[in-house]
Amino acid sequence: MAESDRYRVIHGEEDDGTSYTVTVPHTPWNDQLSNEQIVTSINEWMADGPQPTRERWPMPQPFSQWIDNTEPGPSEPCPDCGCWSLRLAAPPDQPAAEKRVVCTMVRCVASPLYRD
Repeated sequence: MAESDRYRVIHGEEDDGTSYTVTVPHTPWNDQLSNEQIVTSINEWMADGPQPTRERWPMPQPFSQWIDNTEPGPSEPCPDCGCWSLRLAAPPDQPAAEKRVVCTMVRCVASPLYRD
């Protein structure tokens, strides 16, 4: 995104080599801050924000058997990742527990099976 009259674009790189781009609107408040102040402010805001409290499950072993013992979920995509892998399942270590809709994609942050 190119700089415009409406937005200020800040490009940078973290100590670990990760690059980032920040776009903020031109306002009297933003225009008086340095690029570093804006980036620091955003990082503090993200760190202080609500942290997800998602339940994580151990990966069921064998996974294929666990899938066979679950039921198909609603015929709609996962609201977080958009995949169509929703199932009705109980936690693998509590098979008698009430079944609920879960995403089975291990890369979906909403999935109880999520892995970084």
